[in-house]
Formats: sequence, structure tokens, C-alpha cells
Amino acid sequence: MPIAQAQSKPWEDRSNHSRFDNTDSEIQPPPTVHNGISRDAVDPMETSITPLTQGAAGFVPHIHQLPIELFQHLLSLAVAEIRHGDQPWRVYSRIVELRLVCTRWLAVIDSHPSFWTLLTNRLSTSLISIVLEKNGTLPLDVDLFCTTSGNDSPPLHYMNIVTSLAERWRSLNILWHYHDGGQQEALRNLLLTPASQLKAFSFDSGSGILMTINLFDNMTPNLDSFSTRQAIPNWNWLLMKGLRKLAVSSVYVDVRDLEALIRVLIATPNMEELELSGRGQTGGTFPGEPSSKLEPVVLDSLRLFTLRMFPSPWDYMLLEAIRIPQRCAVDIALNLKPSPQFPLSIPMKQLQTRLTGSSLLKVVFVADEDGSSAEYKYYGADGVGDTSISLRYPEGDYQLSRASQLWQSSLAEITESVQTSGIPVHISIFSNALPRIHSPDALTSTLKLVDELLPSVYKATFCGWYIRLFLSYASFPSFPNLSDLEVREVEATPWKEILECVEARSELATVQGWKFKPLRNTDSEIQPPPTVYNGTRRDAVDPMETPIALFTQGAAGFVPHIHQLPIELFQHLLSLAVAEIRHGDRPWRVYYSRIVELRLVCTRWLAVIDSHPSFWTLLTGRLGPSLVSLVLEKSGKLPLDVDLCTEILRTDPRLHYVDIVTSLAKRWRSLDILWHHRVQQEALRNLLLTPAPQLKAFSFDCRGGILNMISLFDNTTPDLDSFSTRRAVPNWNWVLTKGLRKLAVSEVYVDVRDLEALIQVLVASPNMEELEVSGWKQTGGTRPGEPSFKLEPVVLDSLRLFTLRMIPSRWAYKLLEAISIPQRCAVDIALNLNPSSQPPLSKPMEQLQTRLTGSSLLKVVFATNEDALKAEYKCYGTGGVGDTSIFLRYPELEYQFSEVPHLWLSSLAEITESVQSSGIPVHISIFSDSIIHKRSSDILTSTLKSVDELLPSLSKVSLGGRHIQQLLSHASSPSFPNLSDLVVFDVVETPWKEILECVSARSELAIVQGQKFKALRSISLPQGPIDQQAYERLSTLVENIYRN
Repeated sequence: MPIAQAQSKPWEDRSNHSRFDNTDSEIQPPPTVHNGISRDAVDPMETSITPLTQGAAGFVPHIHQLPIELFQHLLSLAVAEIRHGDQPWRVYSRIVELRLVCTRWLAVIDSHPSFWTLLTNRLSTSLISIVLEKNGTLPLDVDLFCTTSGNDSPPLHYMNIVTSLAERWRSLNILWHYHDGGQQEALRNLLLTPASQLKAFSFDSGSGILMTINLFDNMTPNLDSFSTRQAIPNWNWLLMKGLRKLAVSSVYVDVRDLEALIRVLIATPNMEELELSGRGQTGGTFPGEPSSKLEPVVLDSLRLFTLRMFPSPWDYMLLEAIRIPQRCAVDIALNLKPSPQFPLSIPMKQLQTRLTGSSLLKVVFVADEDGSSAEYKYYGADGVGDTSISLRYPEGDYQLSRASQLWQSSLAEITESVQTSGIPVHISIFSNALPRIHSPDALTSTLKLVDELLPSVYKATFCGWYIRLFLSYASFPSFPNLSDLEVREVEATPWKEILECVEARSELATVQGWKFKPLRNTDSEIQPPPTVYNGTRRDAVDPMETPIALFTQGAAGFVPHIHQLPIELFQHLLSLAVAEIRHGDRPWRVYYSRIVELRLVCTRWLAVIDSHPSFWTLLTGRLGPSLVSLVLEKSGKLPLDVDLCTEILRTDPRLHYVDIVTSLAKRWRSLDILWHHRVQQEALRNLLLTPAPQLKAFSFDCRGGILNMISLFDNTTPDLDSFSTRRAVPNWNWVLTKGLRKLAVSEVYVDVRDLEALIQVLVASPNMEELEVSGWKQTGGTRPGEPSFKLEPVVLDSLRLFTLRMIPSRWAYKLLEAISIPQRCAVDIALNLNPSSQPPLSKPMEQLQTRLTGSSLLKVVFATNEDALKAEYKCYGTGGVGDTSIFLRYPELEYQFSEVPHLWLSSLAEITESVQSSGIPVHISIFSDSIIHKRSSDILTSTLKSVDELLPSLSKVSLGGRHIQQLLSHASSPSFPNLSDLVVFDVVETPWKEILECVSARSELAIVQGQKFKALRSISLPQGPIDQQAYERLSTLVENIYRN
């Protein structure tokens, strides 16, 4: 991957401590090679205007065949989102990433001045010089950041640079939170400098300087955007500007500012964006009245209007004065004063006039400890802007009766429009923090009013203590169009009340037909509004009459393409949508995470799934008895996949579910048992002895000896081909007769007789495809005995996956000697070794050695810590050759420090010849954090030397721990000739100096020796804060890499 990707950004934001994310923790493919030439070895473009049509040895990526102007435009689009966001200075992080793709991209970006027009002091000082060098004479977007938390003094040198470039300012953004009045003169001088090209100005400061001067000496003929926060503007200066965007926020004002604002708006008829959001009146007094009625303001070009927490009654006066066009998006948030009370019709009018033909109205009622509020959010259609109205009574200004009064008054303002338009309504009520005794009555009256005034409520979201009250109300003939119920933030979900509500509404729907809808969705996430076609809701379409009908009819003639498929194919597609979860390690989740979601798409999908028995063949007791009944009803007579988990059944002493499972034994297709009962063993025994003629897969997890004492299923399982057991030794004689395709025996206590029995089973199962033997321990913890005879050779030509993990090493070697493993089989071997009686490593390493030729990558991990010494080899296979993982471990109690390099070097020696012959790229990772012995550095050096000699194709090194300096010192000399990628992880302090010296040394060696010796192309560094000194070293490091 490119150099350091996000890690070596030399211009990270230092206002929030730079961090270097280690994104290179995954194995990367080797460098792409075309006709023997590495892509990253291609020379850069000769000139900035040469079309990108030449590449390495004739290879030309398609994007490089574009004319350079178009290619530059595409790269500009790649940075546009950040460049025009709220933190535009972060764009340089993206530019750094793009420059590191290859030298061609670097040359294109560096030769295109428009990438370098943002001038900021939030990043390194070196970036300022780079921007001034590369942007030519283009207009600049200037960012001035000054705060006492990030600087000891204002950046006066940077301000002088900025002031000298005033004729090139296109936009100017100032954040000035420096409170020393003696430095205000520098800011004043900057603000008085003429700026003939300035188009946008933004100012954030508690200083009063803005209202005392004529900005930029009145030399801003092109200014069309003005934003100020915490600072009142000079209204007379604004009056002359003809702005298109004005934002004034977080300011303390008096009535004169309101009158001045109106004059500015009248003088700017082309205003497109207007934001007014404030703190309050000067001194916090009750706002005065204007000297005269506000003059009407016509803003026909307005696209966005924001009025949030503006002093009352000025907010009402503004809404009466300003004529807001229909297409304008509106965001209004008001604090209401119960006394004096102003009519709600003024703010609600903005919503009321936009409801006709809209797609969704969301209504949120909230009553909490801070106050009560009503929020209306309308999602606009073509030609009508989104509209949000938020009305709030602060806590100190209302009594409980005010909560429902606000809701009801605001509802009454839009009732007629909602009823006329028939707009779908999603209502949300939150009342968790209303502890007063009257709150149920207030809520009941609110629900009654909503039911009467908003008949098109199709979805309700309820949060808090009174969900039961709502469910009780919804069980009566109320909310006739309600079809979706969402419950959130309750301590205990009231399942009983929900069930009663659903049943009651279903009965009402049956009696009254589609005039009253049953609940179709009880969900925890907000769903999109129902899709409407020609005035007909999709979920109003009658379900399919028969399960074999073709999907050729829809609402008002509209037929989605997927509904035109033959039903058998449509059902198959839905089956694929649930397959991943259905065949995963927790298949029971398929019901509540996937099938429920698919059934809620529309009634057609619900009918298809409910009429297709194969969706309902998993029988589990984990999700409640109602699902058991549903599965038995809908699965027909299909074979069943049965899940029996007694952790869920501990509260049922009658084990009713076990009886149901036993009665269905003839339909078992698979049986998965997790039995943690200390009692009720007889029920388990009866179940295991029940004949199961269709059973194909059996999985068992239980402590105890019941499994090896009986002939399972009365020996009536002719189709069984998968057998898995955990913590229970099987009856080997029974298994011997099965001719299995999959066998897994894990975490069991055994003796040598079990090993001999396993071999006999394998000999009798020549079609075995998956074999797992893991976690075997000797009975009583004694030393493993030797088999009474030499193990018979086992040929498993069909084997696809072989797992051998943590069984006694002597037995492991016996198995590896006996079993013939085909090349295409994936192998996972993990062994604990004993140095005092260690057999040769050739047997486990042989599985790796034979697969190296033509492999894509070999990853080698050496690690020592307080628990063990480890060596791990991972070979990534190609077509016809399976992945191979070999993990060798010395437990802490069984090795001395002198054994540290022995395992590494011995195992390396086993594969050296194969690695050298195949030339496979190698990624080696060494972690030595817990080695505190004084000889640890010598051992690491000797290990590195051996790796250098034995693995010449080493392309990447990952180093963690305390002795990274040893690697860097070794890598700075003529060693590891093919090393091109370095990863540093898990270190207390990143050794910047040593890294810089290593990179410089290797770059010089590469220049001297050419392509026979590679310079580092990629460095990944750990996360963590970085100080100024290390930051400067990193910047120098990256610049050195660019030059070389």
C-alpha cells in the first residue's frame, strides 16, 4: 500500500493532537508486477500537460488514458466533499492519500494549482509554504485560527502573510478566541485591508470589533456571503452589499438590531440563505417593541430559512414580515412564553401551506424535566422545501397542563390541511420524565385528540413509562390507519400488552375490513413512509389468492419488476437473502433479524414467505413458545432443523419443548443440542434413543458420559453424514458404521484408545470432507501413552478442511504421519511443543512446505510474551492449493530463555529451500514486548540475521515491542534486499530518529544499487499523540521518501 496512508499525513490537524491511525494491520498483497516491472517503479510524468498514455512496459491503466484536464477534474471531485464541508482544512489529508497512489498521481496533483488554494494555520507551518508555492496566482480561501487553548500568542507571522495576500482572497474565515486586548490591533489591521476578490466572509469571535469598522475599507464589490457568530455586524456596512447569504448567530441584541436587519433584507432581494439564531436580548430584559411596524420583506429567491431560538416576540414579527416562497426549506425553533401567549398560527402557517401532496409528516411530542415541546417535520416534495417547526415551553415557564395544551393547540392549527391532503403521519410521544400524577390524564387527552385530528396516523413511536396506556387506547377502535408500532427506551418491554393490542386490532380489522388496519410491524427502528402509487398505498393491495399465482397485478396497475417473476424464482431469491444467517453459527437469529424484516416490506412479500414452508424449517426454543407454534404451523411436513438449548429451558421444569422435539423425531434433518442441565438426564437419554430416519447432521455439547454409553437414535440414521461433539467423547463403535463426511471432536478428555478408535473411524470414512480434532487432553492429565500398534495409513482424497489444534504433540505427529492430506485441502495446525522431548518439526511444517510453490503470500509471526513462545506460519493458497496455517507454541512453564530462537530458526530452516525456490513474497511479524532479559536484543539480532539469510524474498516487516531499534539498525545496513514495507505497532514510544535514519540509509542504498536493493515504499505507524519534535521528524521522513 502507499506510504503510511493515513499514518504519515504530514499536515494532520494539530488543534486536536495528531494521531497516526495504523490502517496497515491487515496483510497486503505484494506489489503488482507487469512484464517484470513493479508499478511503483514507473517514472513520473515528464511534463504536467503530457496526456497520461504511457506506463510501465506498455501497461496503461484506463484512468491514465484520460486527457489530463479530465483526470484532474476527477481528482478534484474526490476531494470536493471535504473541501466544501465544515472542516475544509482536512482536505489535505485526502490530498496526501491521493498523491501516494503512484508518482503519476503525485505529479498531476502537484501540477494543478486548484488543489492548493486553501491557506490555513491549523496544520503545519511547512504546509503554508507548500500552498504558496503550488497555487500560482489563483484566488485563495483563507482560514485564520487563533485560540488560547491551542496557541500561546496569535499567529502574527501568519497574519502578516495573509494580509499581504488580501488582493487574492476569495473567502476569509476567522476564528478569533484570543482575549488579550493588546493583540486586537493586528486583527483590526487585517479586517481593514481592501479585498477586491472577496466573495465570502465568516467571523467567530466575542470581540466587538466587527460593529465598529467598515470592513475591508469598503473594497469588496463581489461579496455575497456574510456569516458572524458571537459578534454583531455593522448593519450600515451590510446594507450596501446585496448579499445572497446572511447568517447571524449567538449574539445579544436589542430592538435596533431587529430594525436594522429588516432594512438589510429589504436591500437584498436576491437573498438565498438566511440564518438567524441567537441567545437573547441585551441584558436579558423583555424585548422592546420596534418604533414602527416592520416593513414587509419579499425574498423570492430564498432557498433556506433558519430561525432558531430568536427572542420573542421578534420571532413572530419576522415571520409576519418575511414572505417565504414555497420552495424554500424552513427550519423554525421557538421558545414560547405562556404569558403573554402569541397565536401559534404564525409559525405553523409555514407548515400548513406545504402539506398538500407531501410525502410524510413526522410529529414528535416530548415532555421531560426540562420542558415540553412539539416538533413537526415535513419532508418536501417537488417544488416544496422541507419544513421543520419546533415549539418549546422551557421548564421554568410551564405547568403540567401546559404540555398537553401546547400539543393540542399546535395540532389544531394544521388539522384541516392534514385531513384534506391525507398525508401519512408518523407520531412520536416521549413522556419518560413526567413523574406527576396527572400525566396519564394529559397523555390520554393528547392521544384522543391525535386520533380525532390526525386520522392518517400510520405509525406511532412511544418512549417512556406510559406505553401500556397507549397500547390500551390503541386496542379500541382508534387510529384506524395505524399499521406500525415502535417501542423505544423502556425498562421492560410489555409483551403481554403488545400481544393483546395486536390481537384486538386484528379482530377489529377482520370485522371492519380495510377500514381498520391491524398492526403489521412492531419494530424498534424508524421505517420509511409507505410508498404511494397513483394515490394507492402499496400495503393496501390484497395478498395473493393462492401461493402459486404469478405476480402480474399490482396497485393501480403498477407492478414492480421483482413481482413479475415466477413465484418459485421469487421465493428462491428470498431464500438466498436469509441463507447467510440461516447457515451461520447462530441460525436462530434468522427469524428476528431477517425474516421479520422481509415480511414487513409489503403484504405480497409477507404472503410469499408465509406460504413457503422452507422459510420455517428451523425449530428453536430460544425465541419463545409462540414461535414454536408458528414454525409447526407453517413448515408443513418438511424436514426440520432442530435447535435444543437448555439454557433457555431452565425455567420450564416440565421440559415441554423437549417433548415436542422428541415427538417430531421422524422429521429431524439436523439436531443441535446444547445441554447444560445437571438433572433431567433421563429426558435427554430418551431423546437420543429416539429413531431419526431423516437425520443428516448431529451436533452435541454436553458434559457427561451419556454419549459414549448408547447407540444413538436406535441405530436408525442411514443418511447421517455430519457428527460434531464438544466436551463429550463419542461412542466410536457407533460412529465407525456411519461413513461420515464431517467429523469434529473437541475439548474432550481421552486416552490412547480414543486415538486408535479415531484412526479406525477415518479408515472407514474414505469420503471424509471436513475433519476437526482439537482440545484433546489426557485423562487425569498424565503423559500421553503410545498406541499399541503402528497407526494404519489413512487416505482421505476428498478432504477439504483439516483442523488439528492443541492435542498432545506425540499424538499429533502420529496423526500427521498416518493421514495423507491432499494438496487442495485447507490445513489449520496448532501445537503445544515440549522442548525436552520435542520430535522433529518436519512433520507439521511439511504441510506448509509442499504448498508454497505459486502461493500469493507467506506470513510469518514470531512472538514471545509472558505466557509462551510462538511461531506461526500462514500460507495463502491459490487455485488447487488450500490455505495452510501452522502454529507452534512453547508454554511458559516448559521453556527456558535459551530456547527463544530455537523454535523460530528450526522452523524457518524447514521451509527455507521451498521459499527460496518459489520466490513467494514474505511478510514477517516479530513481537518481543515481554522479553526483559538482558540477552533479548542479541537474540532478536541473531533471529533477524537468520531471516535475512533464509528468506530473501521478504517484502514486509511488522515490528512490535521494546526492541524495534534492533530491527531498524539491522534494516539500515545492506540486509533484506526486497524489503519495501515497514509496520510499527504496539510500542510505548515511536523511535522517530531511528526510523528516519533507516529510511534515509535504505534510500541511499537503493540509489547506489538500483533495483537490486529496494527503498522503503510504505511505513505504517501506531496510533497515539505526537509531539512537535516527532512531528517535524515525521515530516522530514515523508519528504525524504518523496524525493527518493
